[in-house]
Amino acid sequence: MARVFGWLWKRWSDYQSVVAILDVLDLKTAVGGFLSFFGMTFFGATNMQWSPPAVLLAGLTAAAVVSVTLVAFRIWLRMEPKKHTAKQNEASVAPTAPLDGDIDARAAFFRILESSQWRADQDVATDPKGLVYDWREVRLSTEIHNYLRNGQLAAWGEECLPGTASTPRKPIPPETWDRVAIHFDRSSAPRTAAHFRGRTSRAQGPMAWVGIQFSSAQMFDLYPLRRNQIPNRISSVELMKMAIRLGWNFSDQHSLELIDLQDAIRQGALDAQLTVWGKLNRWPNAPQLMQKEVLEKIPAEHFKDYRINLFAALENDNFHTYTWHILPSSSAEKGYLDLHVDRSEAANWLRLDALAFRGRTTTQTRV
Repeated sequence: MARVFGWLWKRWSDYQSVVAILDVLDLKTAVGGFLSFFGMTFFGATNMQWSPPAVLLAGLTAAAVVSVTLVAFRIWLRMEPKKHTAKQNEASVAPTAPLDGDIDARAAFFRILESSQWRADQDVATDPKGLVYDWREVRLSTEIHNYLRNGQLAAWGEECLPGTASTPRKPIPPETWDRVAIHFDRSSAPRTAAHFRGRTSRAQGPMAWVGIQFSSAQMFDLYPLRRNQIPNRISSVELMKMAIRLGWNFSDQHSLELIDLQDAIRQGALDAQLTVWGKLNRWPNAPQLMQKEVLEKIPAEHFKDYRINLFAALENDNFHTYTWHILPSSSAEKGYLDLHVDRSEAANWLRLDALAFRGRTTTQTRV
């Protein structure tokens, strides 16, 4: 019997290695079970006053059964995990929801233009001198079309057919953007359209697609929106320097453009196009206390009754810029002092809305 076990052991050792055999059979588990159950059975059979051969046979039988059971269970566990692991992997990897258009292309465009990190980065890194007034719109439109053409941004829409018909809504192939472009304007059209490219960058051909949408998840992953951003405030002195770089004239003693700028700020603040901060005039007769006051965002409604005075900023004195209201007694009441505005808003506002006020005040119209 010993020779037989020795021969088997040698043959098993020749099959790859002893380590592999022990790993498959888990010898420690089998030997442990064998000894444990042999001891328990031997002790129990002895107490029952069995004959020595019967005790030995019972112990060997019980231990052998347990060892075979343990080894079989271990082998089963090694075979079963393949199925178990596959199921577990399927459960652990959630299926990715397919992209779908859920936001109008123009709506996404102007959200990015107005409140994205891209917008903030452009304002900091770009010197607009010599650029077209809508350089941000042009730059953002170019970037978006590059993403569309290279398949990095998906789009959906209805392809226009001859006449007034169009196809059902479907994905727009990337190669389409070689011939077609979206015109991101602020028109009142209910849906965004794309036209065949014209001979120049601003010319439009016939309409090619209508009802164009982007995936908001994909779009705002490319252009993250700014949330709870820290206000980038600048003083009125700095605002006037920005205006001077754009051609405003405040140095000529006969120029009335500072009055125009004051009127423009008032309108922009009332329209919520320009955020204005100031120190609420809690201590009219205590300038030292007012110096220590904090800047507060001035409500838009404030500018219905209050005007703006920036003349102190001509002397680089921002603290004495203020909003004021004419009381029935003809005395001026100051509302907020030390006026500041948002840099990004101001940069865009000066190139757009403020231009309508420049040159409006004349010696005849000055109040």
